[in-house]
Amino acid sequence: MSSLGASKVSLSSITSEELWRRSGRLDGDSSELFHLRDRKDARYLLSPTHEEEITALVGGAVKSYKDLPLRLYQISRKYRDERRPRQGLLRTREFLMKDLYTFGYKHDLALQTYDNVRKSYDAFFEELRLPYLVAEADSGSMGGNLSHEYHFVTPKGEDNVISCTKCSYIANEELAEKRVDAAQTSEVKPKDAASVWWGISRDHRTLVMVSHLQKFASVQPRAATPERQDGINTHAIKRIVPSLDASIENPLQAWKDTMQEGRTEADRIYHIIDSSLVNNVNDKLGEELYRLHTESLRPLWSGLPMLEETAVGDVTRIQNGDLCPRCDTGILEVQKAVEVGHTFHLGTRYSKPLNAVVTDEGSQQTELVMGCHGIGISRLIGAVASVLSDGKGLNWPAAIAPFQVVIIPAKGNEGDAVTVFDEFKESVQRPDSTHSEGLMISLDPVLDDRRKELGWKLGDADLVGYPVIVVLGRTWKKERKAEVQCRRLGTRELVEEEALVETVTKLLGQL
Repeated sequence: MSSLGASKVSLSSITSEELWRRSGRLDGDSSELFHLRDRKDARYLLSPTHEEEITALVGGAVKSYKDLPLRLYQISRKYRDERRPRQGLLRTREFLMKDLYTFGYKHDLALQTYDNVRKSYDAFFEELRLPYLVAEADSGSMGGNLSHEYHFVTPKGEDNVISCTKCSYIANEELAEKRVDAAQTSEVKPKDAASVWWGISRDHRTLVMVSHLQKFASVQPRAATPERQDGINTHAIKRIVPSLDASIENPLQAWKDTMQEGRTEADRIYHIIDSSLVNNVNDKLGEELYRLHTESLRPLWSGLPMLEETAVGDVTRIQNGDLCPRCDTGILEVQKAVEVGHTFHLGTRYSKPLNAVVTDEGSQQTELVMGCHGIGISRLIGAVASVLSDGKGLNWPAAIAPFQVVIIPAKGNEGDAVTVFDEFKESVQRPDSTHSEGLMISLDPVLDDRRKELGWKLGDADLVGYPVIVVLGRTWKKERKAEVQCRRLGTRELVEEEALVETVTKLLGQL
């Protein structure tokens, strides 16, 4: 943050519903918001994010283009009413975030700022020395039309990231596309599309019917959640039908139950034909598929709902081996990953509704152009633990370890351990490409001086996951040699006192 010229702020954990109403986000799907009221019946939220609050704050304080650019960041707790908290720190109702907010007044300069922030984030993730992907992403409810996600690749991840084997195309599942081979779809007939997927809108007035190839067949009805592994991509369906409720367990039964309540409003079917079925859609094909799939509905109601619209879209999940949409020869690979960071170019998404404006060079008022760039600190910790932990314990990268090296003395070596600790503390590492020019970084040691047996301390050090362990044991008493251990690199060597700092520094440079 220092390299970007950002200043630290602290924003409230409680925010006004009115701000969210003005920005338009309160009118959307607010099922994950914590609502509360005070004794005067005023309505508030536990902040899941702070775009509205920081916009109102800056909009009230900054009035001239001369005060820009402005970059503010905070590290704070956020709150979200998760339906199913799981996987420890990866999905919780309370979490820790680092958020950077950028403000300017020209779109081209704002895009330069966005690129600069991405470079800083790249440097940070490079310093962790873990495999990560930067994927094009959907901005979702945050707004804006440009965003990127940072992912750690791990089989334990709950997100799917799609990348090409030949070109630089990388996108998350919400935004990813695949190229459909026209030669494979030209001969497809409606009877080959015997499979249908059902969904329903939030108001239960629109039934969503998806016609797709038999190979993507799913067992219906059941939960229409993104976690379903039935070949249907609900993110893609939501882009066509934004009101889709992906949490309904049984769409057809929900539709029937609502009909039996005696509702008189007109009900509709939105028919989506997957692009794998057709090369060129025509009305006749749509009508044939509609008749084919609505036959199963007749036992449920005396009359069918009206057909609202027919659309074509790529709504099946991308699978390994699908064709890349960006190049001619590449194929797509799907990898499990954990999202740990997200950058958004917001534009005027919040400054416009909240009237955050400044006076420009021509004495004209112009809206602030914003960006928001977050790193999930608690998710980062959970993700690193899931990627690097083993049967003995955690295994921290040197950049975010609670301490880089632990010094563990055997009985009788406590005094020498203090000396070794001081030598580490007073030493410096050379700056590398991830640090600002001229910045020297001290080693960050800790001395385990607890009155416990040596074996217990060693086991505890493995459990905590210190990158490097320095043991002053028998060889220290006899030869003034310490045992230097690095579990992640699988190394264990005896090192003379004079070479300890250099040896540990070299190990940390690989972690």
